[in-house]
Amino acid sequence: MIREIAEARIKSKLDKLFHDHGMVVSVVFYNSATRMFTDAIMDAYERGKKDLVNGMAGPGKARHGSARRGGARQGKDNYKKRAQS
Repeated sequence: MIREIAEARIKSKLDKLFHDHGMVVSVVFYNSATRMFTDAIMDAYERGKKDLVNGMAGPGKARHGSARRGGARQGKDNYKKRAQS
């Protein structure tokens, strides 16, 4: 069900992209591009679902700080240093 929805939305976006730029593409290219994007989205969906079930960080957690090497803290520390000087 989710795959069909993703595929329909991708086809719609590709149609709009090709039409807006005046591109004429073959059916083979169109179908392979749709399949490639759908597979990538479904892989990410399955990976995220598995991580949530296993209690790992959900989508977006790596961008919000508690990722590797204190990425968010480093930015905050630099901001404090700049504000003091």
